Amino acid sequence: MLSRYQKTFGIVGSRIRSVSSLRTLDAKALAICLAAMAAMCAYRFYSYWTTGFFVSDEFGYFFDAVHAYIYSDRWFVGWVNILLFKALGITNVDAYSYLLPFYLFFWTAATFIAFYKLLKVLEFNEVTVALSLLSSFALISFVLLSLGFLTEPVGLCMAMSGMYFLARLLKSRSASGMVAFAFVSCCLFGFASGTREPYEAFLVAGGVIVVAIAVSRRSDAIRTRRLGTKAVMALSVLAFVLPAAFFLTVPSHAYSQQVAPISGQILQGITANPVTSAPVSTTTITTSVTVTNTFTVNGIVSTNTTVSNTTTVRTSTSSVPFYRQFVLANTLLIFLGGLVLGWGPICFGLGLAGFLILFRRAFRRSEPMARFALFASLTALGSYLVVSFIYAPDPYYFSLQNYSTLIRFSDTALPAYFLAAPFFLFIVSKNRKRMFGLAAVFVVFLLVAVPVYQVYASSNFNYTTQNPFQLGYRSDAVLLRNYFSANDSNQAVNLLGVPYGWSFTPGVQELHVQAFSIGQNPLYSEMTLNELASLRWSVFYIYYLPATPIPTEQRFIAQLLDANATFNVDSFATFTVHGVQPVLHGSDFSLYEVHLRWS
Repeated sequence: MLSRYQKTFGIVGSRIRSVSSLRTLDAKALAICLAAMAAMCAYRFYSYWTTGFFVSDEFGYFFDAVHAYIYSDRWFVGWVNILLFKALGITNVDAYSYLLPFYLFFWTAATFIAFYKLLKVLEFNEVTVALSLLSSFALISFVLLSLGFLTEPVGLCMAMSGMYFLARLLKSRSASGMVAFAFVSCCLFGFASGTREPYEAFLVAGGVIVVAIAVSRRSDAIRTRRLGTKAVMALSVLAFVLPAAFFLTVPSHAYSQQVAPISGQILQGITANPVTSAPVSTTTITTSVTVTNTFTVNGIVSTNTTVSNTTTVRTSTSSVPFYRQFVLANTLLIFLGGLVLGWGPICFGLGLAGFLILFRRAFRRSEPMARFALFASLTALGSYLVVSFIYAPDPYYFSLQNYSTLIRFSDTALPAYFLAAPFFLFIVSKNRKRMFGLAAVFVVFLLVAVPVYQVYASSNFNYTTQNPFQLGYRSDAVLLRNYFSANDSNQAVNLLGVPYGWSFTPGVQELHVQAFSIGQNPLYSEMTLNELASLRWSVFYIYYLPATPIPTEQRFIAQLLDANATFNVDSFATFTVHGVQPVLHGSDFSLYEVHLRWS
């Protein structure tokens, strides 16, 4: 017995030494991928501090982790972040920013390792494994989402790890191994579904796969002491099915709220048409609104009347093309279009070719691993197909405005690429000319894709008209941070008006800035005339967006910027505008330094 364990440990040790010493081509490719991803994570950290760019979901997950909230039903990633933040004492955005590159690298590196181990279990040669690993950098959604504090990297990592252990279940020859692999793979799929809801498909389809494995291997010779082969197979099925039922019903309500209603409405939805309407002509209605503000200046009541124009536009609705007039056709449009966008056209072609080869090989009785890869690929594709069906009733959903969302949605289908593409790359690996040709295609594609996908990935950003992916981009919050930092005199700075992302911009907390909002903001108090009188600021700054209307109760801010005036708030608080000077300009904002003289 001791010798058997020594032999097992020896095999594991030899594999670890083989990878660590980089003696094989696939191990070298894995090291290159991890090094490249580490550099990209470091660049993300530098870009975050330099540009201030982030997506709104990143702030949401940070805010939830700091305040111990769980977003929706994403209990796994929620608790992981909460416990991690508590263990490391992360309570502010600066501490979070230092964690960010390590956090991103951990999940992506674990995904690469799971992919590498899965390919080794599927018995691909070294060249094919190396090509498959390196091709991952042409997967648009994989690279983009791996550099964000989002749920996609965590969910993909758990799903890939679950598939690795499920493949180990197929090849296991021991009773303990089969039961343990079934249980671990189900738990990992459960963690994935607790991170991204579409991964629940792996819990449902995984049970079918485990049952198929048990039936196909019911007559195999399994190393067991007391139980028979059939009993071991039954235990392995229970080891997967029972935890799957738990994950689908107990920790999350997503199954009852999303999967069950969708499955019951698929037939009805396919036979129905999306909501369409006849073309409507565009009508523009312009009205004048008069706003009157009354102030007491030196005991004399003065009235300021402002006339503003409000334009209401009813946008015309274009006719719906025939291929968008049916839910089924629109589902396929979103599904295929999302795969092409999210995977990129090159990787989509590789995945499609590999899937066709896999489909042909899966029905050979001598290739059970190909059959497993096919069913697992169909599961991943099916999860995204359901997501496409959810949004299919909107005939205009597949448009430039939603391209960034479609790229994110296609991430749950990435396991299908990881399983199918190697079957085509195996053919490519047999010829050096093919490999060099494919490498040249990847290089050209990446050079073209970088500027194009910057537009696609920012298609639904409405807070800036610039390209936030460029290193020369500076958010309004970063511009203000740099200005206040350059003029820091260790004195408190009073700021009226908060730029987008101010509370989520690293380096801001080091400044002594007391900020108030113009208009409603859940994180900051609104500044009123009475509040200004109670604070008695002599010097403060106004962050002013000309395109954003000022609320009626804060019209005094516009009066401060227009001209010198004396405001008599009450009998004890009277101030005069001593000077207004613009000190900083951005693409759509101005920062004014205001001096008041109180009597």
